[in-house]
Amino acid sequence: MTRLIHHTVLVLIAPLLFSACEKKSESSSSTSSSSAGEKGSGAPTKTNRTGHHGGTRAEREAAAKSELAEALDAALKESDPEAREKAIAQVAWDAIDIDRKISEKAFQALTPGSEESRKLVAHFAMRLADEDPEGALEWARGLEDAAERDDALGRIAAVIAGTDPMRAADLAKEVPEGPMRDRTVVQVVQRWSQAAPSEAGKWVAELPDGPARRGSLINLAKTWTDTDAAGFANWASKQELPEMTSAVAAALRMLPDKEARDKRLESFTDPTFRQQVEAELKKTTIELPTIKRPDNLPPPEEKQE
Repeated sequence: MTRLIHHTVLVLIAPLLFSACEKKSESSSSTSSSSAGEKGSGAPTKTNRTGHHGGTRAEREAAAKSELAEALDAALKESDPEAREKAIAQVAWDAIDIDRKISEKAFQALTPGSEESRKLVAHFAMRLADEDPEGALEWARGLEDAAERDDALGRIAAVIAGTDPMRAADLAKEVPEGPMRDRTVVQVVQRWSQAAPSEAGKWVAELPDGPARRGSLINLAKTWTDTDAAGFANWASKQELPEMTSAVAAALRMLPDKEARDKRLESFTDPTFRQQVEAELKKTTIELPTIKRPDNLPPPEEKQE
């Protein structure tokens, strides 16, 4: 197992958004070089020169790669651990579309499981899943840190849920039980329900009791009622899930105002189910009591300027 980004995977992402990344790299490299200039003699840096002068695309690309290599060397020499981690991560971000080897080297230098490493893992996972789900999975399963590996698998599942929901659902089950799996399940259902709410609902109903099922029901109710409130109510009223009405009420509270909630409730053709949801909405509405000031108390004294 290795923290290296798989060669074939990075080959896929290196050419993406290159022209946009030229601007990003010039901006980010300028920031890095400016910081270095503050520590040095104040002389113009190479980054500043390339930022102000033109040249061919190949020349700009070569200059950007050179600046990133210099930035990584400087980051690796940083004595403060926290500053070093952030500087290395910045190079990894900046190099991802410009120089695969530098990005890979920077990522490898990060502390496994660190905050900066986790951020990069999350970004890589979603980005690769958009282009090549198989390559993304191969890369994710090769990560050394267990938490990073689980996070990457969960994010890949969320991305592919829009096109292959059943596979995404199976992938979500690979994530160990806990908050990360709960988040993954909810995200999968959120995307699945946009395309096939009834199929997503069938899967949600089979989930074990817990935060993932409740969160999924809230998302399902919101998405499904947006397009077919009567169809959702017909399905929901037949489910024997104790948290169903509270989840539906939570989804209705996401609507902008009471008028919108009432209109949505009118679409629930099953009167019993509608009354249960209405009761749940009232039960969770908190009305603060009005406190009257006793008549026999003297008026409050005015503050003297």
